This record gives sequence, C-alpha cells and structure tokens, in this order.
Amino acid sequence: MAKACETPLKANPFQTYRDPVTGQWVIVQTLSGDRHKTHSNRSNMKG
Repeated sequence: MAKACETPLKANPFQTYRDPVTGQWVIVQTLSGDRHKTHSNRSNMKG
C-alpha cells in the first residue's frame, strides 16, 4: 500500500501562460510563490 508524503510540497516557482498575440507559451519564474514576473523565457514551440 502506498504511504502518504509526510512533508508538505514546495510551491511551484514557475507560472506558464499562452501569449494571446503570438500564441507561444511563456514561462515566468515567480519570487517565492508570489506572482511577480522576474524572468520570461519564450520557447520556440508552435502549436
């Protein structure tokens, strides 16, 4: 039987969204769980 994790999960330091103008996915790194944009990385993914 699986055992539950006893330590809490860490907050995800990244947020992703799709740019409505270009249609590309944008990855934004947040500051310790805050939603402030600190870094943007545009990928070359299309589709």
